[in-house]
Amino acid sequence: MVTTKQDSTFDPKHITPGFSLLPFTNQVGGHTPFFRLSKRAICKPAERKEQEFYVYLESHHPELLPFLSQYLGLLNATYHQDKQAMLPEVIFDNNEQLLKDWHALSSQQSDRGTPSTTPDILNDDFQQWSPNADECNLRFTEFRKRALYEVLNPTALRERIKLQNTCLKQNAQLQQNDTNIEKLTIQLKVPLNDNMLDGPLFNETVGMIGDPDDTITSNLNVGRNDNSTSHAFNHDETSSARWQLRRTPSNPWGQQMYEKDRLKLQQLTEACIVKQFIILEDLTDNIQYPCVLDLKMGNRHYGVFSSAVKKRSQIAKCVNSTSYKLGVRICGMQVYKSQEQKFVFHDKYMGHSLDEEGFKQNLADYLDGLLDHIPVLLKKLDRLARIIKSLKGFRFYASSLLLIYDGGAPKSSRNCRIDVRMIDFAKCVSPDDDSSQFTYPLGNPTGPDEGYLLGISSLIHKFTEIYKEHQIKNAL
Repeated sequence: MVTTKQDSTFDPKHITPGFSLLPFTNQVGGHTPFFRLSKRAICKPAERKEQEFYVYLESHHPELLPFLSQYLGLLNATYHQDKQAMLPEVIFDNNEQLLKDWHALSSQQSDRGTPSTTPDILNDDFQQWSPNADECNLRFTEFRKRALYEVLNPTALRERIKLQNTCLKQNAQLQQNDTNIEKLTIQLKVPLNDNMLDGPLFNETVGMIGDPDDTITSNLNVGRNDNSTSHAFNHDETSSARWQLRRTPSNPWGQQMYEKDRLKLQQLTEACIVKQFIILEDLTDNIQYPCVLDLKMGNRHYGVFSSAVKKRSQIAKCVNSTSYKLGVRICGMQVYKSQEQKFVFHDKYMGHSLDEEGFKQNLADYLDGLLDHIPVLLKKLDRLARIIKSLKGFRFYASSLLLIYDGGAPKSSRNCRIDVRMIDFAKCVSPDDDSSQFTYPLGNPTGPDEGYLLGISSLIHKFTEIYKEHQIKNAL
């Protein structure tokens, strides 16, 4: 099909009816498996309250956007019981809003003609200063455009299909060899290389998702240099679509969550199960050695609608961990040890067992000697604390704070970048929630979340101690 002015938007269904989500390999915590949507976005099983909270913060408190994992919308994914891998499939016919957003983006770009250079706003570290609402919203809008493009442009779809088919073929080989197929299904770590994208963008035969033996031929009749084609962006598709080559193995916690969910789904009798996911920013994008620390914040982790049993359980976990005194505990950690050239993983059970000194030692271990991150981190934590203090009537119960840096970055303060992001909002409360329905209401409902602020204060104190001790040691 040749594109015309009347039909200028590319339809992803011309390449494939849908695609599978791949397990996310950098998941350090949580109770459900995350999946990778593209090089810039991941999917997490949806909870209504969390989705609504993301939307509420976006519209009412854009000053918090630099500290969030950007929310990009909802997605319907289908599990097929007859497929060994049990990977959720995004079927385009079941995701009309995704296609509407794509076509709207393409149409906007078509109306504007040749696009200007994409702004560098996505690379700006907004957490180190106080951007105004317009700047925050501009970054959010630009990120949403880029993420959508990297899911649905032709090169990205073909790249995904090749990757999936390679994984499925390897699964089939393992099955023939009577090997544990689930092990590979969980990992799906097939490195991409330049040869995987050789050949024309169109008029090529590509493998169908879900069956490596079936093929389809795209009915698009547009060459690589055809100027009549209108996509959302006209910059180099290959570089923007390619999934990041990461120097990381699969985190065992993410593998465990995937396997647990797969076994649970296999107990159901339905041939197809549809689950809803929220689409979020992949905070490990463009990081070769992702070092991730998941910190459970606050000293109350049961929600306003929790059962009495859940309340007692959460209070016990809080009292018997650093959450009670410090307002924070470690829920998961992934660190690249540069001298040993390997990753080290810790799960939430390790975090439960730590006393105050052990907590501090693990914060130092997380940085692996890259203590030049600390001044930047302290500045960001201080700014986040000032924002949280201004949010009267909010509660961030059971939410986490993620710290992320690249373990392969040069050991120079000029190159240090450590990210601070709030995640997990399923039990959070906003001032507009109907408190008359709460089973366990807030204390001081007109004030800020003091438990969360305690957690940030403890982090600032511990990281400051670590940095000062390091300076004293170097001075001796």
